[in-house]
Amino acid sequence: MNNSKTFWKDLKSGHFVSMVREVCQGQELSNSQEVYNVMKPLFAENDDVETVYCIFLNAKNRILAIEKMFSGTISSSVIYPRELIKRVIALKSTAIVLNAQPPFGICRTFDRRQGHNCKNGNSSGKH
Repeated sequence: MNNSKTFWKDLKSGHFVSMVREVCQGQELSNSQEVYNVMKPLFAENDDVETVYCIFLNAKNRILAIEKMFSGTISSSVIYPRELIKRVIALKSTAIVLNAQPPFGICRTFDRRQGHNCKNGNSSGKH
């Protein structure tokens, strides 16, 4: 029981953020559930503002970098396309995945094909 409390405390403190970033470099992402699983530890940090992370990918969908790009207010975040494009060019990325996390902890992705929010990052629309 004590180990799970320690793990949860480390997870929420952001202790695993640098580890996730390092371990993920070069790994391939093939679906939205994998994106959700990779991003979940990064969004476990206690933050009082909305945060936007970007996963930069190469042509084979391998992770080049995961970076915290923007932070906003308690209810919104502004994404500056110019800043995003500067990072895409610097990293020679061919694809990106943007991930937004509101401060109240509900991680959501939007599937434009289905036309609704998917709470668990699963593009099938099942919650």
